[in-house]
Amino acid sequence: RRLTEKMKLGKVFFCLSALFMSSVLYATDTEIPPVTFGGGLNVKQAASDIADIESPDMMNMVNDVFGASFKRNGSQRYINQAISSNPITSIYRAYASSNTTFMKVLLITSKDSIYVSTNDVMPQWIQISSFMTPNQHWFFTTMNNKVIMTNETLQDSMKLYDLTISSLTNLIPSSVDLSTNGVNIRGKYPLTSRNYLLLANCADLTQRGLLANETYYNSRVYYSLLLQQSSFTAARYLEIRTDDGEPITGLSELNGYVHIWKESTVS
Repeated sequence: RRLTEKMKLGKVFFCLSALFMSSVLYATDTEIPPVTFGGGLNVKQAASDIADIESPDMMNMVNDVFGASFKRNGSQRYINQAISSNPITSIYRAYASSNTTFMKVLLITSKDSIYVSTNDVMPQWIQISSFMTPNQHWFFTTMNNKVIMTNETLQDSMKLYDLTISSLTNLIPSSVDLSTNGVNIRGKYPLTSRNYLLLANCADLTQRGLLANETYYNSRVYYSLLLQQSSFTAARYLEIRTDDGEPITGLSELNGYVHIWKESTVS
């Protein structure tokens, strides 16, 4: 009797196993489409009411063109050293080479100071100038392994940072040789083109003193002597539509041509 019961149980187990195996063997694959978040972030509605392609929280996530979400790359400080509680108003990456030596620095301005990074290995900020007009923007260009720095207020002297010897000086001396028709100018916008330094939207300080103030020429572009970024003369300038009532707002170069920008036109 026990043998008969075991045989019956064996038959039942065999039938169930066969049924299960047949359901597995003959099951069809169901393709599940990818779930995207192409609808983006939705914080207007409750999380239970938003669409399947929306998300109530996408912090540190970004979507690609197909709607797929992936983790946003993080960021870290280039230099952990704290230098100021004021914002960084200008930043410039400069490169230079001398024989077999290659140099690069990062220049920033904050409040009334200029800082330079030492190198890429354990870098530190070094303050190289201070007590200038605070929180203004500075503009940069590189010529002959030197960085020319100008400022938007024209209240501070233009600076010249030599990458090869890590020194900062004034671009133009406070006293110029008037016998050679030299001028003491400041420009807002610098550009290096074909070994000339161009300065646009300028102030002429040559005659500044007890009897005269600086003279502003916001539609004028001065250009230096060839390969001499600190040498300007009274005759080496161009006037750009002085009667349009608009100051020059920038300089750029494209395909070998210098472009002079104003508020509504480009020359």
